[in-house]
Amino acid sequence: MELNEIGIAIRQARKERGITQKELAVACGLSRATVNALESGKVPELGFGRVNALGDFLGLEILLAPTRADPPRLPWSSKLLKRLRKRYIWWKTPGIEPDEDRVIAQVMDIGTYEDVKALEAEVGRMRVRQVLSAARPGWFSPRSWNYWHLTLGLSGFDEIPPQPERSDAIQSDFQDASEKPAASMESAWPS
Repeated sequence: MELNEIGIAIRQARKERGITQKELAVACGLSRATVNALESGKVPELGFGRVNALGDFLGLEILLAPTRADPPRLPWSSKLLKRLRKRYIWWKTPGIEPDEDRVIAQVMDIGTYEDVKALEAEVGRMRVRQVLSAARPGWFSPRSWNYWHLTLGLSGFDEIPPQPERSDAIQSDFQDASEKPAASMESAWPS
């Protein structure tokens, strides 16, 4: 919810309760001019504590929710992420660049303490949680998987979820692919 939408909701609730802007301002420790500017959408920012005080007084619940389906991602132009990608993604797949999630996961899994702390400062703890929650099979060692679930407060010691596993279809494809060359090689040799 944008601040101007909050202002509209506050104005509506205030009028429904028959409260003046001055009464609301005094009750919440604000100036009447601030309440007026908030209600008319002219306040560029207002601290959460002040908005929450207004909501509490008027009986409104302020909820924080994602504004879009996909979380915002830092562009690859981030110098730190470029440096970490070069340091921790040493294999090269022709024509394919590793995505940001893979780089973050790799640093979380095998990064130095300094690199992990720099990464957390750059992308934020919420982004680190998102990467852990969306991890693909093989991205984390069991030790790192457990560490991050405990460190990020996602699970208790006895509640750590199992690591993602490869699907049976993928595993059977790998098994079939590895069996076929061996079978064809055997038939190529004379008995």
